[in-house]
Amino acid sequence: MKVIKKVLKNRIANLLAVVSLLLAYLLLAGPAIAAQSLTASLSRHAVSISDTVTLQLKATDISTLSEPDFSTLETDFNVLGKSVSHSLRNTNGVTSKSTVWTIQLQPKNIGSIVLPIFSLAGLSSQEMLLSVSREELTASDSADFQLQLLANKSTAKVNEQIIVTLRFSYAQNVSNLQNSELLIANAKVIKLEDKGYETRKNGKNYGVYEISYAVFAASAGELKVPVQQIKVRLGRNSIFSNSAGKTISMQSEPLNIQITQVEESAVGILVADSVQIEEHWSNAASEINLGDSITRQISMQIIGAQAQSIPPIKMEEIAGVTIYPEAALKSEQKTERGLVTNRSRSFAIVPTIIGELLIPKITYKWWNSTTGEYQTTILAARKIQVLAAANAGGNSIDGTDPSADIVQQAATEQAKNEQDNLESQVILEKVFVEHPFNQWLLILNIGLVVVIMVLAVLLLRASRRMVPNQPYSVDLPCGDRAIDEEKLFSRLQGALKSGSDQDIYQALITWAKNAAIKDWQSSQLQGNIRVLEQQLYAENKVSQQWDKKEFVLELKLLRKKLLAGAKQKSAVDKQSAIAHIYPVNQREVL
Repeated sequence: MKVIKKVLKNRIANLLAVVSLLLAYLLLAGPAIAAQSLTASLSRHAVSISDTVTLQLKATDISTLSEPDFSTLETDFNVLGKSVSHSLRNTNGVTSKSTVWTIQLQPKNIGSIVLPIFSLAGLSSQEMLLSVSREELTASDSADFQLQLLANKSTAKVNEQIIVTLRFSYAQNVSNLQNSELLIANAKVIKLEDKGYETRKNGKNYGVYEISYAVFAASAGELKVPVQQIKVRLGRNSIFSNSAGKTISMQSEPLNIQITQVEESAVGILVADSVQIEEHWSNAASEINLGDSITRQISMQIIGAQAQSIPPIKMEEIAGVTIYPEAALKSEQKTERGLVTNRSRSFAIVPTIIGELLIPKITYKWWNSTTGEYQTTILAARKIQVLAAANAGGNSIDGTDPSADIVQQAATEQAKNEQDNLESQVILEKVFVEHPFNQWLLILNIGLVVVIMVLAVLLLRASRRMVPNQPYSVDLPCGDRAIDEEKLFSRLQGALKSGSDQDIYQALITWAKNAAIKDWQSSQLQGNIRVLEQQLYAENKVSQQWDKKEFVLELKLLRKKLLAGAKQKSAVDKQSAIAHIYPVNQREVL
């Protein structure tokens, strides 16, 4: 009995020890397991369309070499930059590691943007909302800018061309214009050529920039053209200033266009603004010999129609005639009038029977969207008299006495030409298959070019870091270059005395480049230069005049400082060279 009690006591003690070890493991390992997380954060939750926002995604104690898919951000943002950092921390014997991805974003659209949920190693980040507002314009800016969304018609038929234009008018200098993409449901949108010009409204000069589209509705109903947005940067850069103006955003009003269907009996008919058809014959004579051929070329020009809706050019079969059509020539242009499509096709006509040959007329029926009615374009019929060849018996149109030899010869030559063309095509296809495009070689070359460019940029940056600082922000001239500097400054002085503003500005730029001036060191001098630039190049001339007398004094003072700095640097360099050749004991100098 005592033995049984002792065995039970030992087993209970062992069980308690195992439970204690398990509890200790859970207490130590529990915090590490619970610390695994994937969290996202934004630097701001409300920005304007021209602002940037920073997204940070932090992965804590996640053991993986992969990274989340950030390509989903490109739908609503311009990704300006991305960086990643890693950290490792030990607290009270517990080690934790984290990886942080930092991404700079600029929103593309105005409104509420829901950021995507990122996933990594089975964990997901939380959902976040960013509010994007438009850049508010000042009262003066509002009067200088205007954005309009226009259409050349308020009603249209299915497959009829509608010209939609986004017109931006501006009275200030702008640059870096960006516009939203025009997307319309149940319609095909084709971008046309952009156009820029100048106009005058209410006694004020405006620049105008137009972005046009050709729109073709696919079904009847209300066609909704959505709101369009643009972003522009105010002002322009000067060669003496790299500061950029603020960016503004503007939004147009939407458009609604009523679309109706053409009559049911005309479904599939060509809808266009204009259709022109003409023909040319290789032989204008009304008589040809049996066995000879004549070529008919039919050309079409269609304005305001989709290419796939244009019917093919063809000739129907004619009794007593063999017709050999050539491949059609096609071209499409995008103009202010919209799409302009040109088609041309040639037909070789070989008569096989003697007598009168009637080439029937060709009729094209189409819907004229300009006049709003059906229109028929006709190529007139033509009669040709087929004569018997010289020294050859001939048949009439009734079929007596066939000129079999002549007809057989023409057919044989035509068949031979077709066979030669077919062989040429087969040879070209074989050459193409035997020499495929080596895309891997192209990818390797592109990779080498990228590596070389990266190395060049790194070397350039390293060389710039090694350049010592000068007393002034200028590369001082020496030798022949110093002589050139004196001549250029004398030329500048002459321009200041008797030259025009353009001569003064050109002489100033030439002298400044020779002296490598990077800082004018005087706000008065820089202010006069800016006024001079505005007088010469600004679209709206300023009334402020630049002070030429003060400009001359400031310019001479600047050159005096530069020459003094040059002499001081030369003396220091000379003293260093003498000390290097003839060392002097420091005590003797003292």
